[in-house]
Amino acid sequence: MIALSPGKPRRWFKYLITAFGRQIIRGMMDVYRLDLENESAAIEQYRAACAGKSRFLVAFRHPGDNDPQLAYLTLNSRLNRGLRKAGLPAHQGAIFLASTEIPLWGGPVVSFALKNAGTIPVSHGALSKSTMDTIMATVMDSPVPVAIAPEGQVTYYSHVMPDFDQGTAQIGLWAQGRLDDRAKRAGTDPVTVNVLPMGVIYRFPTETWARLDRFTRDCENWLGYSRELPASLRKASRKKGHADTGSAEVTELTAHFRRRFATLWSRLADAAAAFYANAYGYDEKTAEGQGMWPTEAEDPARTELRFRALCEFAMDRAERYYGVTAKGTLRERVMFLRAHSMKLAFSATPKGQKRTWLSERMAERACGDAYWLHRHQELVDLCWYLTAHTVTENETFDRLVETAQNLTDLAQRLVGGNFGTRRRYFRKAVVIRFGSPIPVSESLALGRREAMGAISARIREGFEALLPR
Repeated sequence: MIALSPGKPRRWFKYLITAFGRQIIRGMMDVYRLDLENESAAIEQYRAACAGKSRFLVAFRHPGDNDPQLAYLTLNSRLNRGLRKAGLPAHQGAIFLASTEIPLWGGPVVSFALKNAGTIPVSHGALSKSTMDTIMATVMDSPVPVAIAPEGQVTYYSHVMPDFDQGTAQIGLWAQGRLDDRAKRAGTDPVTVNVLPMGVIYRFPTETWARLDRFTRDCENWLGYSRELPASLRKASRKKGHADTGSAEVTELTAHFRRRFATLWSRLADAAAAFYANAYGYDEKTAEGQGMWPTEAEDPARTELRFRALCEFAMDRAERYYGVTAKGTLRERVMFLRAHSMKLAFSATPKGQKRTWLSERMAERACGDAYWLHRHQELVDLCWYLTAHTVTENETFDRLVETAQNLTDLAQRLVGGNFGTRRRYFRKAVVIRFGSPIPVSESLALGRREAMGAISARIREGFEALLPR
């Protein structure tokens, strides 16, 4: 099993990323353009940190699979010009927290990159004393920020703000408390800790309605049906999605795709329920509260409840197999089970057991079982973020593209796919938008739990202010 331990940021690695950043985002991330907005907010935080007046955390959104890489490229490379203009050293960068299971599925290359980037490995829901000490030392003693994704994983929509963990607020409070204690002992002015929100927004300005139609029709064909654009809209569909916003034709196209998505989502629910019924004995009629569901077959509210019931069944099956006791919300259970199942799916002979031919073959069998059971978690992981609101209440072309991508991903999850097998059809432009810093010290007068809640609420407000306008 590949392990990840805290690494020291290598300067040559930063230079390498800077030199080949454009090629990396275009060739590996399908991103043809990366723009920064309000970068002065980040520059000011680096200036204050270098002067010893403050320390800061960067809380970045995680709606897509490339956000940590984009955040690393931004903080280590794209801010260099602004830093030099401000009279500060370039390549300031950040120390990123990385989940301990990433090297399991990423392999030696990803593990090598994480180590040379200087990441700190963390486990979801638990921090060891040594890990916490490493994080605290980084925040307190270095002008370089710690970068965290409060959402904890991919959340699939850059235009919607989901729930997230309070870990960022907790780290900020601990660091502020320790810095205050140090200042009292030394008789110096306290150093403040700020949280800097960073939005990651995906846009699709070069895509047309016709390409969105073809992409959606491909997924419909997988389910044995298809919907055509009305003849009255075919000419308008050749236009780019960002053109003529607010026109009558765009309004009609938007309504057309919203109806198609409602149908497609409902058909996917039919397929998923049939699969789990045949393979695992799932009976949707016995789902809790089933009698209260909306009766219209393609009602998005009904489809959401159908998938919620199926998710509970899939998670219960996986948890019972592993002997894991369900705790917390469905989202928290998904993240805990993901870490647990990955360790089994990628493990070899159990530690302390003598390696023999038989033990190795038995370990391979256990890995295979864990791999296929992990498909339950992969399905629930995506379904959690698909709601009646996110699927059918799309107001912009970019939101429609994200929804088409997510419904296609859902179809692929039903046949055992994951993020690595998703169709990469649309060209993306990314906007990195910095928000206003959030001082942690302003919440210290509250109790610990209340302070964490207050800071998390302000982080959420900061993220919502960065959503596409």
